[in-house]
Amino acid sequence: MNILHRLGITALVSAIEDAGLVIWLAMLHASPVFAGAAVAALTLLTFLTTEHLISQRDAVGKLTVKSVLRVLGFTAIEVVNWAVWLALIAVNPVLAAGYFLGSFFIEHQITYNVKKGLPFLQFYDISPGGSARKRVIVETVSELIGAALWVTLSPAVGVTALVIGSSIEHFIASEKV
Repeated sequence: MNILHRLGITALVSAIEDAGLVIWLAMLHASPVFAGAAVAALTLLTFLTTEHLISQRDAVGKLTVKSVLRVLGFTAIEVVNWAVWLALIAVNPVLAAGYFLGSFFIEHQITYNVKKGLPFLQFYDISPGGSARKRVIVETVSELIGAALWVTLSPAVGVTALVIGSSIEHFIASEKV
């Protein structure tokens, strides 16, 4: 894949995801009651679904009903992961980080599987030298660092960290295996 194409896809999907996350968090802060949280979650689901469908189409060339349903499945998992992680930060930041690493590793592995046409829940690495597993780990750690800095630093610096973390995640995810 052409490096300029990869960079363009990375910028596009990162911008969509980051905008969705920033809007989601702003909505939660504006209306933390259950109804507000539900609308915020649906908003995040919409942004993440858009981002994932673009990534899936870029990876495989076309979308099928099966691939769209699988994308909706792992996107729903990601929305839950973000919500639980955010709730856990207030309880115990170390527990929240552990949850993030485990849950997003699983979601990223499922995303990889869907792109490759593998079984949804295949967690063994069939790539040469375990390269897929290593990439999924780096994706997850870069997203955690960006997300953790996003919610702990000032808004401008935090969003910058989020953008950098998600850009690294999406650039690695766009690599062909």
